[in-house]
Amino acid sequence: MSLLEIMKENDIDVNWVFTHVKFHNKEGLFFFESIVKESDEEGEEDEHYFDTKCILIDDAKFIYGDDMEKEIEINVINGNVIFNRVDGAEVSIPENEFKDLPFRLTTFSNSVSKHSKPTDYVEV
Repeated sequence: MSLLEIMKENDIDVNWVFTHVKFHNKEGLFFFESIVKESDEEGEEDEHYFDTKCILIDDAKFIYGDDMEKEIEINVINGNVIFNRVDGAEVSIPENEFKDLPFRLTTFSNSVSKHSKPTDYVEV
């Protein structure tokens, strides 16, 4: 199943951007809605920010809440947090711009680790 199909199945807007995260020690995707707030003042720049939406791990959707923020680790690659969209668009934001946010920024390992099957695993 493609990411696009998984997003549609979980009612995740295809225009939302996502980044690689760990939540409860499992890796997944953290989705954000890109918002542009137009300035009322002439000559001032519009405000652009990402509104936190949900986390998708192992086909389970977790709606973002403030109680989750200290448990979320965001992947840092070469000093940047990378946000992607399913159409391939990418935004790279320096990690120092996240200093006021409650999320932990971590460089994830590139190696694949083997995990044992859960005790309640049943093969069909």
